[in-house]
Amino acid sequence: MMDDIDLFISAIENSTRREIIRMLTQLERSYALELSKSIGLSQQAILKQLELLEKANLVTSIGFVPSDLGAKRKVYLPSGFSSVFIDYGRNFFDIRRLPIENTEAKIDGLSDAMRRLREINRQIDDLTRRRTDLIREKDGLISAIKESIDDDDELIREIVTVYLDTLSVSETAKNTGLNESEVMDILVSLGLIEDSIEE
Repeated sequence: MMDDIDLFISAIENSTRREIIRMLTQLERSYALELSKSIGLSQQAILKQLELLEKANLVTSIGFVPSDLGAKRKVYLPSGFSSVFIDYGRNFFDIRRLPIENTEAKIDGLSDAMRRLREINRQIDDLTRRRTDLIREKDGLISAIKESIDDDDELIREIVTVYLDTLSVSETAKNTGLNESEVMDILVSLGLIEDSIEE
């Protein structure tokens, strides 16, 4: 999963590739020459960027169209739609990419569709603010928990850090090289989990 995210981030870190994606979402489909004229780069440069975007599953080639000026042109459209969340706090760094599946919406009229679109945008803004508040609270809680566990043992600190990041005994065991029962015993002794709690 991280490989997929790394490929995605690598693909969108470049402003030209972001512009290609933006244009393809507006045009629905296009080819290198058309994109190069709009962006102001050579067709060869655009083809190189399209190849990288295709490897990252952000564009897909769907065949060729004939051209009056010479060779057929390879046509691309956007793909791999997703939402990406990057949370970077004092106590954690987390990246998630959630796929967005294509759905067809039916509308009963343009005014109703526009009203609904505005409402969706308002709800997304509200959720974003609420999510930011929760991330801030999460970061504060992790800080408070770490400060309340006064232990100089490096392994204990690592176990606590990994567990607070993952909230998973099995992931903590995997990342620290201990077995799950050892991790569970340490977390129970620290009061981070109750003996009866299962993942």
